[in-house]
Amino acid sequence: LRLIRKLEDGGAWSLFLLRLNPLTSFDAISYFAGGLGMKFSRFIFATIAGLTPLITFGTIAGKEALERYQIGFQLIVSLTLLYIFNSIYKAVKRNRFRKKLKLENRTRSI
Repeated sequence: LRLIRKLEDGGAWSLFLLRLNPLTSFDAISYFAGGLGMKFSRFIFATIAGLTPLITFGTIAGKEALERYQIGFQLIVSLTLLYIFNSIYKAVKRNRFRKKLKLENRTRSI
């Protein structure tokens, strides 16, 4: 309730602090800010200011991880692609099987 009161008062500072926390639901914060009538300019400024440190840290950490663990990254990409192709293969195979069953059922009923 205190957060809602702060956002109602045009709490760009509260929005900024909430955006700094990576565990906070960004959608919920945006809905509250919009529903409580926060000015768009304040909302945008607080959002950009709050997300910039998190994005900067993520970018630097990601760059360091890629440089340091290149084989691990390649393994993750390879496993992800394998999973995607396997899922597509199973879906196509399942679809063909269903079509075959429908054709068999139609010929039996005739």
